[in-house]
Amino acid sequence: MLDLYGTSVAAIAFPLRIAWTPVSYAARLLKTLLAPTGYLLHYLSTCVAALAAFLASLEPLFTFFSVAAFVGVVAGILAATLSGLLTTHLGMYDAPVDSRRRLKTDYLDEYLAQPLPLPQPRRWGDHISRFRVSRLQGETIHEEDDSE
Repeated sequence: MLDLYGTSVAAIAFPLRIAWTPVSYAARLLKTLLAPTGYLLHYLSTCVAALAAFLASLEPLFTFFSVAAFVGVVAGILAATLSGLLTTHLGMYDAPVDSRRRLKTDYLDEYLAQPLPLPQPRRWGDHISRFRVSRLQGETIHEEDDSE
């Protein structure tokens, strides 16, 4: 019985071994060709692992900042509540809003409603006096001649 079992296993294993030989050569070739990709993936996974380890090492700092934020929020709520209570008990209220306040659009409407001045007749040299002299001449301080 044992011999029959061994013979049947050998009969099944032999064709599989023959089929596996070219597959193993192709697998080795593929492994060789994809080795740089494997190295790159290993490098990237090492970087991700190092970043995760660094963030895990900052856990006490995260705890400190979360407690500080909680204390700040509680202190802010307490200060706002205390300020409201003091304002109410001491009668310190904001001044009423002035109903005479004008909006920017009111000023703009008033400005646009003004009539434009009529243009005055000009002479030939008038426009020169309105422009500031640029260049070095505008920066120079001219001295007056003394008659002495």
